[in-house]
Amino acid sequence: MEAGENGLSKGFAHEMPDGALVPGILRTLEVRTGQSSRAALAEGRYRWLEQLVSECCTQQALRQQDLRLDDWLLRSGWAVPVLALVLCLVFYIAFGIPGQWLTDALTHLLQAGMQVLKSRLERWQVAAGLQSLLLDGLLPGLCSVLSFLPPLMLLMFLVNLLEESGYLARVAFLMDRPLRAIGLSGRSLIPFLLGFGCTVPAVFSAGSIKNRRERILTVLLTPLMSCGAKLPVYLLLARAFFPGAQLRVVAVLYLMGILLAALAGWLLKKGCPPRDEEPFLLELPSYRMPSLGNALGELLHKSREFLSRTFSVILLATLAVWVLSRYRFSLKPASGLSDSMLGGVAGWLSPLLAPCGFGHTAAAAALLTGLLAKENIVSSLTVLAGVPSFPDALSAFAFLVFVLLYPPCAAATAAISREVRNSRLAAAVYAGHLLMAWLVSMIIYQAGRLLV
Repeated sequence: MEAGENGLSKGFAHEMPDGALVPGILRTLEVRTGQSSRAALAEGRYRWLEQLVSECCTQQALRQQDLRLDDWLLRSGWAVPVLALVLCLVFYIAFGIPGQWLTDALTHLLQAGMQVLKSRLERWQVAAGLQSLLLDGLLPGLCSVLSFLPPLMLLMFLVNLLEESGYLARVAFLMDRPLRAIGLSGRSLIPFLLGFGCTVPAVFSAGSIKNRRERILTVLLTPLMSCGAKLPVYLLLARAFFPGAQLRVVAVLYLMGILLAALAGWLLKKGCPPRDEEPFLLELPSYRMPSLGNALGELLHKSREFLSRTFSVILLATLAVWVLSRYRFSLKPASGLSDSMLGGVAGWLSPLLAPCGFGHTAAAAALLTGLLAKENIVSSLTVLAGVPSFPDALSAFAFLVFVLLYPPCAAATAAISREVRNSRLAAAVYAGHLLMAWLVSMIIYQAGRLLV
């Protein structure tokens, strides 16, 4: 029998079936390897098979190169620093100077188009009501969302490049052990990464996880990843209240979602520990130069989906917000937001949000429209207030934390309900997100007031 840290698992892995191993040997396996006995046995079998194949076959040079890169990117002390460096570089390109330059260029272009359209409408003597609908309602909301399309496209493009290179699959293996600390495994990383793009496909991708407990836990934690629809809200308020520090603000929000997901998973694991851990098996693709054609094709596909949603759901939602904010329940013109239909509903909710620092009607109304689609928050704030109407930077940051944590859009909520297949659990998750958002944003605002 082979000696060393994994020697026990190697020897018994192919000499005896699992059922013949005595409990003492299983405990020794867990102590020596730091893994569950099943995971240690599975790893031992694969190591033994790799040794057997290496003695019988000659590996290609490309495979040898992959193994050398894996030793450096997966097993050495440089693995985590390299991952952190890659993530920082992705965030800098998407939200730093390159993304900011593209955003400013598109914003100036859209504003110039708005000015041209305004002059044309005045020259054509279009009715004042129709001009208000176009210039104060539909177009500002749409342009506000479109102006933040460049950072989102850059983020999706860079993630596509990482997937094409084969490194993204290695990240799943690298994060397997940390995820097991909160009751998950590397299988959950792919849904979490997809969650940074859109929660709906991320939730559906979690359906491939066979372990029911791990699948449900992954589905419940995925909405805490900041989806692409929240990014316009982050950038809008970060640019308005944190000039020169918007990259740090966005990074803090993304990191906060990840940390709170880890905390929630750890608490759920303590409350309901897993019965048995399953080993994480995934075929690693070969390292290769990313195909720009494939990455651009995937980017165009996702961009078309984003734009189609922008010009359908968001267009209708922006129109609804404009109508509801300018008319009373009697369908007579309202004197202001507080006198309108939307203001009446939001007025009931705004006192509940006062401890969080944004207890005004415009913020409550924007959060209500965000339950349909998070992009609506930007268009709603633009239509209702013209500019973000928050008293200070602290209340704006508390509002961003609330947007990060409160329930996802209607499509994502329906996807979660479908995957968990339990209406009571889905309702409890929805209420839990509301409670978490209110508590965390309230604590941040009240603690900030004491410190400032």
